[in-house]
Amino acid sequence: MRRLFLLACLPLFASCARAQNAKMTHRWFYLQTNFLTDANVTHAQDLLKRAKAAGYNGVVVTDSKFDILDKMSPHYFQNVAAVKQTAQDLGIGVYPVVCTIGYEGGALYQDPQLAEAQSVQNAPFAAHDGVLSATSEVELQNGDFEQAQNDQFKGWSYQDAPGKITFFDTNEKHGGAGSIRMQSFEGANGRIVQTLTTKPHQWLHLSVWVKTQDFETPNEARGLALGQNDKVLAWVRWHIERTQGWTRYDTTFNTGDSAQVRVYLGVWGGRGGQIWWDDAKIEGAGLFNLVRRPGAPFSVRGEDGTIYEEGRDFENARDEKTGNVPWPGSYDDWHDSPNIKLMSNSRIKEGQSVQVSYYAVQKVDEGSVAPCLSEAKTFQIMRDQVKRVVDLWQPTGLFLGPDEIRQIGSCEACQKSGKTSAQILADATKQCVAMARESNPKGEVWIWSDMFDPNHNAHDNYYLVNDSLDGSWQGVDKSVGIMNWNFGSREKSLAFFAQQGHPQIVSGFYDAGNDQIKNWMETAKDVPTVEGAMYTTWNNDYSQLEDFARNAWGK
Repeated sequence: MRRLFLLACLPLFASCARAQNAKMTHRWFYLQTNFLTDANVTHAQDLLKRAKAAGYNGVVVTDSKFDILDKMSPHYFQNVAAVKQTAQDLGIGVYPVVCTIGYEGGALYQDPQLAEAQSVQNAPFAAHDGVLSATSEVELQNGDFEQAQNDQFKGWSYQDAPGKITFFDTNEKHGGAGSIRMQSFEGANGRIVQTLTTKPHQWLHLSVWVKTQDFETPNEARGLALGQNDKVLAWVRWHIERTQGWTRYDTTFNTGDSAQVRVYLGVWGGRGGQIWWDDAKIEGAGLFNLVRRPGAPFSVRGEDGTIYEEGRDFENARDEKTGNVPWPGSYDDWHDSPNIKLMSNSRIKEGQSVQVSYYAVQKVDEGSVAPCLSEAKTFQIMRDQVKRVVDLWQPTGLFLGPDEIRQIGSCEACQKSGKTSAQILADATKQCVAMARESNPKGEVWIWSDMFDPNHNAHDNYYLVNDSLDGSWQGVDKSVGIMNWNFGSREKSLAFFAQQGHPQIVSGFYDAGNDQIKNWMETAKDVPTVEGAMYTTWNNDYSQLEDFARNAWGK
C-alpha cells in the first residue's frame, strides 16, 4: 500500500505529502521509567491520560529492567500490568524498547564480558614482588604546572590566550608551587594541549585535579584525546560542580593506530567564574576493564619472544570490576588496575620486563559501552529478552534500541568475521529485526535513525568504530520505521530515509522547547513518508506535552 501511495503522489508530490502529513497517524511520547517503583506507575498512568486528551495514540516505553525480566519480582509484573491496562483502556499503543545497543545495559547486564573492547598490544609490564604490574613509556610533561613564564606553561604545545584566559596561579594549587587557572572566557575556549609521542594500541590512564569557583559552565569542562587524523580517542564530560574544592577526575584511552596523541584539558565555550587544573598525569592503565571472552584473547610475551602460559607462569588474569561498578552492565571511569599474580614456579623472574596483549573496554563520554556484535552470545541474550518483553506487554509494536554506538569492529571476534563495521552493524540489525518479527509477528518495528543515517553517524572516523559505518543502512529493510532525531540535518536526513522508502516519525522537543517541533514539522510537511511525531524528553519533563501536540498535529 505504501508503494502505491508513493506512486500516486509522484505527479502532485507536495499536495499528497501535505495530505499524508495531516493524518499524523503516529502521535507518540517517550517514557523512560522504572516500573519497580509504585510512584512511577501512578505517574505513567497520569501521563497516559494526559496524552490521550492531547491526541497521542502511542508510547515508546523503556525501563532497564526489560533487560533482566527473569530477575524481577511478582510486584514488578503487577505494576507493568496496571500500566498496560491503562494504555489498553485509553487506546494507546505500547512500543517497548528492546535490543538496546550503544549504552550500558542490554546484554551487558547479563554478561559484562561481552563488551566491545579495544586491542592493547605489547603493553609494558614488569615483575616485582610476585606480580606483574603495568609500567608506562609515556609521560605528561609539566603536568603539575610548576614551570611557567609569562603565564605560558613549558612542555605544553598549545594554550588558549595566555594571560587573558589561562594563567599561572601560585595562590591556588593542589600541590607544589602552582596550577593553571582559567577565567574571563566570555564564550571563548580555555584549553591547554600537549602532544605525546606514543606507541600504537597502548592503554593509558589520564588523571587530573580540578577546583572551581562560581564557574558557570561546568558541563563544558572536559578532557579530550585526539589521535591520527583527529580520531577521537577520549571525550569525557566530568561531573564538575560550579563551586567545588580540589577533586580528582579520571579517564582512559587507547592510542589506536596513532604514534602521536594530542591531550586537551580545559573548557569549550566557557562562561563566568574560575576553574583550576593541577597535577595532571598519564600512566599505563594496566588491566583496568580487562575483557576475557573467546573473541578477546590474552597473552604474555617476554622480550626474547618467550610465550608465557596462564596457569603455569601466572594465575588467571581478570579484572573483577569490569562491567560491575556500580552494578552489572555498568563500567566506571577508573578503579585501581589489578596486577597479574605470578605462579610460584613461574619462568618470569623478579625485575623482568614483559609485553602483555589483551582487550579492554573503553567507555565513551557518559556510559557509552556497546556489546560485541560478532559474539553469538550477545544475540542469544537479546533474543531471550525480546521474547520476555513481548510476553509481558503484548505490544502494538517494538522499538529497537541501537543508538549512538561508539565502538564496533575492534575485538578479535569482529576482526576475524571479515566484515567491515558497517556490515557488522547491518547484520546485527537484521538479527534484531528478525527477533522482533518472530516474537511479535503482527507488530510494527521501529528504530532510531542515527546509526543508519549518512548525515548523522553512518560515516567514517566515528568515535572508536574500527572503520567506516557507510552503508550500515542496508541492514534496515523498508518496512522498518525510522524514528528520525537528526534535527541539525533534518532536511537531508528526512529526504534520505524517504528515498529508502522507510516510514518516518520525527522525534522532537528534546528538552529544548517547542520551537524545535515547529521547525521539524515545517521541514517534514513535503516528505511523504513522515507519519507522525514523538514528544521526546530525557529529563522526564512533560510540561510541554500538550503544547507539543498543538504544534505537531493541531490538537
